[in-house]
Amino acid sequence: MLDPATEIAWHQFLAMIALLMCSGLFSGLTLGMMSLDVSNLELVIAGGDPVQKRQAERILPIRRRGNLLLCTLLLGNVLVNSLLSILTASVSGGILGLLISTCAILIFGEIIPQSVCSRYSLAAGSRAIDIVRLVIIMIGCIAWPVSKVLDKVLGNELGTIYTRTELKELFTMQIAECAESGMISTDGSHPPEVDDSALLGMVPGGRPSRDSGGIKSTEAAFLCGALSLSERTAEQA
Repeated sequence: MLDPATEIAWHQFLAMIALLMCSGLFSGLTLGMMSLDVSNLELVIAGGDPVQKRQAERILPIRRRGNLLLCTLLLGNVLVNSLLSILTASVSGGILGLLISTCAILIFGEIIPQSVCSRYSLAAGSRAIDIVRLVIIMIGCIAWPVSKVLDKVLGNELGTIYTRTELKELFTMQIAECAESGMISTDGSHPPEVDDSALLGMVPGGRPSRDSGGIKSTEAAFLCGALSLSERTAEQA
């Protein structure tokens, strides 16, 4: 059997690992889920592929309450980081504990989870949505009042709205990115193995859509021309 001192050390070590995992979860979900705009989620539900549609449907009810979600994730992140720092300092001493907890939180609690969740926010948010609901129940007594104050002060969250110029630039960027990735050839045609829907680009936190309603390079050119009609004079036409 382990002596009491060793047993306590193992308990503390396991607690630090659990707190570090929770820190990474809260940090990654804060960046990933808050980057999923409500309008974009509704767009994915309306026209995305079945997998992304199910993921967006799971996230949307919670994401609509953006301030409550934000307060819950931030509060949870602060709590676990504070507990981790205190526990690390009690095990390894003041300065050394500070250095260890800072490096651990920075690498495993911030950089790695945020880099992953920023790229796969739709999938990550969908898989962790039940945990988020549980955390809201646990600390909602603190997060809910703060979120209501933010709702009153800041008002309703605005979705992403593109101007005419931004839409044209979006189409141009989609075609350029698809050409660079090999989804279309340099002459604007599609490789046989690539579905037209890949030119819809990346949905937030997702992968290229494979739905049959994709946009082709020639269609993007026509759309850009249509958006430029109001800028043209009769002589230019």
